[in-house]
Amino acid sequence: MTDRSVVYVLKRVPRLSETFILNEILALEAMGLKIRIISLHESDTKITHSEIQFLRAQVYYLPESFWREIPRMLAAQGHFLRRYRGRWIRAFSVMIRRFSLKAAKRWLQSGTVAQLLEGSDASHIHAHYSTAPTTVAMITGILLNLPFSFPCHAKDVYADGRLHSPGFFRTLTRAAFVVCVSAKTKQDILETWADIPASKIHVIYNGLNLERFPRRRSEPREHLILGVGRLVEKKGFPYLIEACNLLKKHLVPFKCEIVGYGDLRNDLADLVSTLHLEDEVELVGPLAQQELVAYYRKARIFCLPTIIADNDDRDVLPNVVKEAMAIGVPVLTTNTPGMNELVEHERTGLLVPPKDPSALTVALERLLDDNKLGGRLADAGRLMVEDRFDRSKNVSQLKYLFEPYLFS
Repeated sequence: MTDRSVVYVLKRVPRLSETFILNEILALEAMGLKIRIISLHESDTKITHSEIQFLRAQVYYLPESFWREIPRMLAAQGHFLRRYRGRWIRAFSVMIRRFSLKAAKRWLQSGTVAQLLEGSDASHIHAHYSTAPTTVAMITGILLNLPFSFPCHAKDVYADGRLHSPGFFRTLTRAAFVVCVSAKTKQDILETWADIPASKIHVIYNGLNLERFPRRRSEPREHLILGVGRLVEKKGFPYLIEACNLLKKHLVPFKCEIVGYGDLRNDLADLVSTLHLEDEVELVGPLAQQELVAYYRKARIFCLPTIIADNDDRDVLPNVVKEAMAIGVPVLTTNTPGMNELVEHERTGLLVPPKDPSALTVALERLLDDNKLGGRLADAGRLMVEDRFDRSKNVSQLKYLFEPYLFS
């Protein structure tokens, strides 16, 4: 193990919907890297994944009582102003250039983080999501004269026009390197910002620990349709519920379970009630990954009808789709941009247009009626995940990007 460490800046630790980050850190630790974690907030859930017990990294939580901590944070900034005036001026200019209350908050937090890391073995800062965590990582990096990097996911790139934001461009410019979790996202960034060199952006898919998702040995008899994801607009769950209504009208026997939590839960429950689907559709609520595996195993179909939300937010290669494919559940999703990097229509799954309950219904009926089709898609889906989304292979690529800063 190297004596130098990579610092991860995250919004919350642990977070139920971000198993891929935990898996990434665990894999890096298994490869000998020393990780430190800065969490901007305390965890927002009592449900945690069992893998958290294997985390060796020290986690430092920034105080939740931000306003009471302002004197201490100002003192930290004063320390760097006195000791590293040039760095402090550069860091302050970043905040002023994009001034807002949020920017000021991140600037203050960065001083606290920098003071915490000053004199430590930290040699590189890596932040997940190109939003608040990356802003803190960038300013901290300036204060400590350390490089930073970040991955681009989905909401942090596309929602609310962020892809076209000058602030996003400046963050891309300052980063040592940038990771994209899909080739489509890299393409969109390069087409939007021609001045960003392609060599700076690396496509590394979020991978799975395939030992946690072994291929199931038998197909379930129950006609269970499973959906998993946060209950937010981009997941498209209202269209799945509407498709379930059509299945019921067609007298197709089935059960649908939707696992997740989010702001749209009450709206989805009202839709289930309005359509009189209480006997067919169940909103299960959030589950830890170890519990979720049992749901994958009993599902006949995995369905995630993703859409592009009104604010342009979207899914980019959702991990739950990979998990279902790894276990051997036939997958039905939509042909939103980039999804074909994971699901190839009629080969590793079925794709239908977004916001189309009728098309979803037709595809669901096909999979419920045709066991051979489901088996063929499930076999090919598992092979796709093994080839393209194995955690060990993909995290090795990230480790390679970190190594110049750990051993230089």
